[in-house]
Amino acid sequence: MPDWIDQPLLSGAIQQRADSAGNIMGGPGISDASTVIDPRLAEWVQIGVFNGAFERGPQDAANNIETDSNPLPDWSGPTQVSGGAITCSWVNDSSGTAKNLRFTLNPGAAGDEAYMEQIVPVPHSSAITSAPFAIAYAPTALIGTALNAQVILTSQFLQADQTTTTGAAATYSYGASPPTFTQIDARTGDVLNLGTYPNTTGVVPLDAAFVRIRIGIKRNTAAATDTGSVDITDCRIQRGDIQALLTDSADSATYGYGSVFQASGTIWVVPANVTHTSPYIQVAAATGDINLVQIGAVNVQEVAAPGTPSAGKYSIYAKTDGKLYGKNDAGTELALGGGALTDHTHAVTGSGATGGGATVNPVTLNVSGTATLAGAIVQSGVIAPTINANQNDYGPAGFATSSIMAIIVSGATRTITGFDSTGWVEGQTLIIQVRTNDLVLSHNSASSASGNRLGCPNAAALTVRQGGGVMLVYAPSISAAAPWRVTSP
Repeated sequence: MPDWIDQPLLSGAIQQRADSAGNIMGGPGISDASTVIDPRLAEWVQIGVFNGAFERGPQDAANNIETDSNPLPDWSGPTQVSGGAITCSWVNDSSGTAKNLRFTLNPGAAGDEAYMEQIVPVPHSSAITSAPFAIAYAPTALIGTALNAQVILTSQFLQADQTTTTGAAATYSYGASPPTFTQIDARTGDVLNLGTYPNTTGVVPLDAAFVRIRIGIKRNTAAATDTGSVDITDCRIQRGDIQALLTDSADSATYGYGSVFQASGTIWVVPANVTHTSPYIQVAAATGDINLVQIGAVNVQEVAAPGTPSAGKYSIYAKTDGKLYGKNDAGTELALGGGALTDHTHAVTGSGATGGGATVNPVTLNVSGTATLAGAIVQSGVIAPTINANQNDYGPAGFATSSIMAIIVSGATRTITGFDSTGWVEGQTLIIQVRTNDLVLSHNSASSASGNRLGCPNAAALTVRQGGGVMLVYAPSISAAAPWRVTSP
């Protein structure tokens, strides 16, 4: 058994029993008057990696870490993959209150690489995903756009013997293709967030019992003389479960819990799971991204050639031409918006039907620039023109598509002998309301052109009193010359 010494685990912590390498061999037991848990185990519970915050250093803190002679508790290494110019040490962070693991790149051979390693137990179930994550600080001059150095985090699932690999290994190399740097502290340089998934297929092997973590740096092959240091502030395990449960903040007993989970690549949000079976919210993105943002704005990923949705589904998406489209499960695509009306031609057709002496013919609606209608009726709203003289072939602004005309008769009684029939089709109706004075509708007056004249009851002029009204039907099939048929006084 190794010699026992008294050594603190953390700054200000209680004394713990440790071996010569600083590994805690045991802590005080838990009694009725104590809730102390071995800090080493508490750290593992919190971040999933023993000594992942590097609070415990080697016996000789002033010299470099060495696997055999001056090891870092719970870690092995540094292991030299290539060359021997990379050293590893235990240093204060910029605040002076915590510790970092520092890799130093000394002059040496191109391709120098070294790493520290730890094998961490993981839940023996494919329902739990364990992903190593690390934060590092590195000066821009070392990592930089020249790729002088790479910070590397790798992970590999292992079987129960802690040696046999299972699943695919994953590597995150920051510096091989770096994103934009974020300068957060001039004293420590740039922060690098590294996360890697132990199995690139996204499947946790059923025989996975451990995950092997390796973190280190590598020199670029074209920068053999560049030097500098990278500090690792902490290394931890992020775990994902199959389901998160959410209770109601107002009345959890009434509404039960909701859940958020992923199934076959689709995210499900299920409200009030105990008391309700629907509705659900589904978020799935086979290609591209789906962005859910604040109320009033939804971002939809533009796509070049979207696929056909599965049976029973309908897809709505934005294409790279800037327009919104929809596609059904048969692959039929329809432009929903984003362009002018000139981009659309729609046809409403039928085979024709006959019954009761009436025939219904096919109707085609074409929209191209200004709407043109063939066999279709479109009327809109009220117009309120003013007339201060007698009117022939009367057609004020908006008349062709109006359904109600509220006329202001100015000064005295005025006469209308006909209406401009341009744009009107068989069967359209027009309601005339007289708001001031009286209005005379002249029957079949030659003062208006044939095709614009009025057909009044008893073939006589009709006076519409102030505040009164009358309905007209445009029916050239009854009288081509006087198609405006007055149907009610």
